Amino acid sequence: MIHIVSGRLLAFALLALASACGSSSGSSSAPHSTSTQLTIQSISVANGSTWQVNRPIEFVFSLPINMGTVHSGSIHILDSLGVAAGGSFFQPQDTAGQVQTDRLLFQPTCPIQPGGVDAGFTPGGTTYRLSILGANQGGFAIVPLIGAPLAETITIDFSTPNSTDPAVLFYDPVSGPPSVRLRGVAGVAASDFDATYVEVAAIAGGRAYFEYDGQVGSAVLAPHDLFLMGGGFPRNHYSVPANQVGFIFHFDQPVSPEAASLERVKIEYLDLTWKPVPGRIELLSNCSQSLAGAQVRFKPLGLLPAGTPVRLRLAAGFQDLSGHGTTQSTLALATAPTTPATVGKGIPIDSFSEPFGLAGTTPGSLEDTEVTFSVAKAIWGAGKIAPVFGTNGQSRARSKWIPLGLGRVTAGGTNPTTGFLFEGTDANGVIETVGDDVESSSAFSAPMPLLGLEPRAVTIPLAELASLGEIYLAQPSLLQGYSIRFSHPVQGTFPPMGVMIQRATTSGSSVRLELSNACMSLGLGDCVPLDLTQTYSGPTGVSVILQPRFFQ
Repeated sequence: MIHIVSGRLLAFALLALASACGSSSGSSSAPHSTSTQLTIQSISVANGSTWQVNRPIEFVFSLPINMGTVHSGSIHILDSLGVAAGGSFFQPQDTAGQVQTDRLLFQPTCPIQPGGVDAGFTPGGTTYRLSILGANQGGFAIVPLIGAPLAETITIDFSTPNSTDPAVLFYDPVSGPPSVRLRGVAGVAASDFDATYVEVAAIAGGRAYFEYDGQVGSAVLAPHDLFLMGGGFPRNHYSVPANQVGFIFHFDQPVSPEAASLERVKIEYLDLTWKPVPGRIELLSNCSQSLAGAQVRFKPLGLLPAGTPVRLRLAAGFQDLSGHGTTQSTLALATAPTTPATVGKGIPIDSFSEPFGLAGTTPGSLEDTEVTFSVAKAIWGAGKIAPVFGTNGQSRARSKWIPLGLGRVTAGGTNPTTGFLFEGTDANGVIETVGDDVESSSAFSAPMPLLGLEPRAVTIPLAELASLGEIYLAQPSLLQGYSIRFSHPVQGTFPPMGVMIQRATTSGSSVRLELSNACMSLGLGDCVPLDLTQTYSGPTGVSVILQPRFFQ
């Protein structure tokens, strides 16, 4: 029940109870009383009611209030164990953007973890008491900008739904499935910051917003922003932070934090057909003080292809917090090209040397701290990577240079805590060890036939890359920096493994691999420049095996 702690008139108690029983959400401010005594005109949560775990609570006061007096000493929401509800207090704005100084909103934290476990109000029928302390308690009280503070304490008891059904558990502020907020669409202003954008270092403030173009039929980036980026999105080099990009989707309402829904957020690139860009999806926020909805980040993993159209898309089945999902996939919400440059700023390929000197979140560390494994995470640091004691060699670690930095350390010998240098990986990203030694990694690819042969380049069928994994078939540029070994039925293996792939480009159904300017043989200071046409009479009968990049 509602308690007014003092001997005030019963009429005031009845007024508070009546106003609490009906939501004032969306209503305009009531006319201010001529009294300078601050009173509460309405509270949206009713005493004894069931309140959804993400639903805001609105308070309407008789006078404009001093927000500096709104804190845990003047108003709090506690469960039966005395644990405070998670969330924030703020004053809403009207349709003209003016702050409504006589109103106060408490926005419970919207969940970003699956199952709603981190919601501001705990689900499962948890009881809460809302207390707005008055001056009669001898402590802090909310004070108007002009006038006397709230005189007496008011308390309201409510509980959360005892259900796991999203439609029952969560409040749905917008009818229908979620939609992407784009500048110039559905009333989103051209200057609205709660809109979809790309994170990129070349733009002031690190954001380039998409704006709807009716002629294109989707949102695009401003020509000025494209110019600053070098003609398109940077290549997303992991070794060059300034070249990294991230895509921030803004939605018009809170969205489901479940992985099955979030994976419907897509970034795709055009290579004859639209193909998915591998990436990691992260729900950044699920409601905000502007009540503009959710933010979802798509972080590409690996290099983006050069000079290629990229589109942002939402697949069918993307759901809001209460379970309403999209029924159709969008073709393109926004489009823009990647930069035609094939190299990063001062770097020919996306590579680095990993000494394992810095670990975790230490500045400069290249350990991926966000990835989760089904087995123990390996010990990373002090110049080496080591398995965790008692894990029987099933420790794993991954570098931020994704996806090629995954390795598993297999402990051997009698000392299970022996550290192993991260020398390289095999086809499954595994580093095999025997005792204290790391074995040479096996070949990454099966022999691939040659379609063409040049002095320092070869052409192979694009379809052969399927054996390496879908990401290589989709992005052959990831082969930059790989070692290449040639096999011939008569001549054997030549040249040595030191020959590196400098560039990989596609043309139709084939891939051309340009090789570094290496030596064919070394001896007594001699260096014979690489010329494959002098070694092989033609591509017939010659095959290549590709080796992965190495940590050095």
